[in-house]
Amino acid sequence: MSGLAITPKYSPLGYASSRPILLAQAETSDAGKLPPDQKIELSQAAGEKNLYQQAVEAQQEEGWVFVRYEKDGGTKEEWYCSSKDANWHGAKIEYDIIPDLIGHGAKISSITFYHTHPAYAGLASPPSTTDLISLGQVGDKLRAEHNYRGEFKFAIITPSGKYTLEVNQPNSLAVVSASAAKIEAAKNECLKESDWASCDFRFAKHMSPEEFISMAQVTGLKITFEMLPSAAENIKGLEERKNNLIVAFSEIAKDKNLSVEARESMVASINYLNKMRINVAMQETATFILGNYERRIGQMIAEQAAKKELPQ
Repeated sequence: MSGLAITPKYSPLGYASSRPILLAQAETSDAGKLPPDQKIELSQAAGEKNLYQQAVEAQQEEGWVFVRYEKDGGTKEEWYCSSKDANWHGAKIEYDIIPDLIGHGAKISSITFYHTHPAYAGLASPPSTTDLISLGQVGDKLRAEHNYRGEFKFAIITPSGKYTLEVNQPNSLAVVSASAAKIEAAKNECLKESDWASCDFRFAKHMSPEEFISMAQVTGLKITFEMLPSAAENIKGLEERKNNLIVAFSEIAKDKNLSVEARESMVASINYLNKMRINVAMQETATFILGNYERRIGQMIAEQAAKKELPQ
């Protein structure tokens, strides 16, 4: 693998609001101060763990570059803060910020540009068309200008899991542009039937990773989603709650004293719940809907019990 020779451009970046969570960890380390140039020597897994916390707690997006390289007979894994102007709807990612050591004998085997999609954007908010275009632009730049041939990926950390995007071939921009065009076409189709706010909500907050990958997939682009075990457990619990509600409504519908309207309402609720699909992106919405149904069931059971206690 070729080393990546690049003119050092890195400099510490200021944040208008909260400190980046990886830096917060560094501030509490044995050294008791920030590493030079906001660089942290940390494994990829440990860095991702911190970014998941950032995705849950932060009120802004954040960008980092992870680099694995060989130098002086050893392998190192390091993180570099790479974003500025971070706010609630995005962050300007400084893609030219590559560790200055790269031009001094290091041989890089892997580069991953990370950024977070915080919880307020959705529990599994998918990559945007801007994310895709950036992947192509940076990939082409690394190959054309720096002769880099190692592993290169984009990763988006959400509260429920990680999207990974990869194009390991020349002319990456053309590949991701085709994907972005498919996404925009799907959004335009949505706009024919719904308003902008409804379509934006569906694509950003309700679209499952499987649906997004199917929509955005093109030849040459690899997209994966790795769900956190905690999210999978939560979905399992929501499915159990849904199934318990179906059983409860079915039992109440057997009551011969129910009015026609009440029985029709029970059947409608059962049909709705049977059709309800709970995916990783819809955990909040499903929790809200199931909670409403559970309160309704509780009231109905209490009413039935009260009727049975009345003197005949």
